[in-house]
Amino acid sequence: MQDWGLGKIVTLIAALAFLAGALGYLVGVRTSEPTLSDVDQGFLVDMTLHHDQAVEMVLRALPNLTDPSTRDFALEVLLFQRWEIGRMAQLLAEADVVQPTPSPDMETMVWMGHPTPLAEMPGMASPDELDALEAARGVEADLLFLELMSEHHRGGLHMAEVAETEATNVHVQSMADVMAANQSKEIAEYTLLAERLIAEEAAPAH
Repeated sequence: MQDWGLGKIVTLIAALAFLAGALGYLVGVRTSEPTLSDVDQGFLVDMTLHHDQAVEMVLRALPNLTDPSTRDFALEVLLFQRWEIGRMAQLLAEADVVQPTPSPDMETMVWMGHPTPLAEMPGMASPDELDALEAARGVEADLLFLELMSEHHRGGLHMAEVAETEATNVHVQSMADVMAANQSKEIAEYTLLAERLIAEEAAPAH
């Protein structure tokens, strides 16, 4: 069997994630309700930016993750959030909404009544945290990924819970509902896994 090496494997996974996003765009059910309220549009734009960073976090961390369960969680984030990015892009395109070019100081969360610069959006990792994630090795990499992704999910969960109740487009409401359920579940799973890894690291060697 050919030895692809970790770098080529990560590249292949990134390509699959791109395809997942494309499929999310192309396979999404065409809606007969293309109109988006300010909440619908704001949620889709902001959550796309939020998901984009989650994908970046996975790509930075994945080559250095050592625990199989942590790797599995990272791959789930990569594939499912890329799919959701594609689906959100479709909904915005159907409503003729052009997504803005992101910048650290662009205003987000206006639709929630809490205008916030993109760099300060809840759950977003700082440049230093992203660099630390990429530099981490071994169990430290696994634990830092779980910590940063848990915090990232908490920020996304907050937005999804607001959109669940305030969005008017049925497709946006459905997406927000799925995101809220999945990210809440994943936060709990990450916590349990981190506790296990810390316990194993602290256990005396035999």
